[in-house]
Amino acid sequence: MRLALLALLLAPACKPTCKQTCDKLTGCEQLEDWQGSYADVCAENCQRQYQLYEFWDDTQLTDALDETQLCIADATCDEIAEGVCYDEDLYSF
Repeated sequence: MRLALLALLLAPACKPTCKQTCDKLTGCEQLEDWQGSYADVCAENCQRQYQLYEFWDDTQLTDALDETQLCIADATCDEIAEGVCYDEDLYSF
């Protein structure tokens, strides 16, 4: 039992999918720009971003995008609105 718990604690966090990330963003009332039916467009753009980084063979940007998605999954909507998950390497605007 202890071994199973230790393995669970040491396992890397599962990265949320683009859809899960976008569903959370569109569900945050504080993020007015994300309201409405943008979840599908957001998820498509997220997938394209991953594909572009893969094409560039840029593991640093891929890892940064993974970390951003994990941050969004763990953060509250207020924290996201405050910019806690913002990464200027990914989004320079």
